[in-house]
Amino acid sequence: MFRKILFIADNHALMDTLLRYVPRLFPRAEYHVMGVVDLSPFFVNTTDFVHETVEAAVVGAVMHSNEVLASDGRDAKLGIVWGNFAARVGKYTLEKAIDLVAVETFMDEDTKRSHLSWHVDRLFRGTDRPILLMDRLPEDETPDELLLLLTAHPLSLRAGRTGIRLARYLGATCTALDITGDSGGSVERRLKEMASRARVPLRYTANPDARVKDILSIVAAHDMLVMTRGGKGLLDKMKMSVTGLPIRRKAYEVFAGAPTPALLVGEHEVIPNG
Repeated sequence: MFRKILFIADNHALMDTLLRYVPRLFPRAEYHVMGVVDLSPFFVNTTDFVHETVEAAVVGAVMHSNEVLASDGRDAKLGIVWGNFAARVGKYTLEKAIDLVAVETFMDEDTKRSHLSWHVDRLFRGTDRPILLMDRLPEDETPDELLLLLTAHPLSLRAGRTGIRLARYLGATCTALDITGDSGGSVERRLKEMASRARVPLRYTANPDARVKDILSIVAAHDMLVMTRGGKGLLDKMKMSVTGLPIRRKAYEVFAGAPTPALLVGEHEVIPNG
């Protein structure tokens, strides 16, 4: 389904799991591993020692990622770039026609929420590609049940469509949780039409008043969360300038606290290839 997948190399322990999880789902994809030497988070002029330390860490992460993929018999195209993280990743995804960006982050053990560090925040700013976010070990190697979370964001139905295509590709079932408060039933009708055309089993439920805690309990009963990550339009950019992310607080809390891998879909349309 995803033809070209970009891994953002990191030295976190969960990186190895991500590098094995994603290729199991998409074994025919072309894999790219990218490291970005970006010193801007330090906010000050850095010494040569700091620069060399960061550079060595990035190079080491890329080479280790390549070794993990190679140990499973998978080839990857490697890239190490210097400069602004968001700009470099955005340029790379466009030039290489990347379909999916896979990234890991670590979970705060006390709050059980993703620590959405600066590189995740800048992914939102830099690219409109879908992002697969992992912050803990998945319970199942292959998702059998997907949860499609429908929010009030205009791109939410596009995320639902991507989720249905992914379910068809994986041979999985879907549950759609609609928290939009759509009284006319248009969201339900359109989503069911998509699922029917794709011949994907779909269960639909609407609960616009669902609390984050309730939503997360539903997510926990599934293997993957699929929802919108917002886009890069003017309104979303205005939201990002204030909140850092182009989505509402409830949606942010859901994917940050999701106990499963989360597929966050933006403006880029995924065209299935089998």
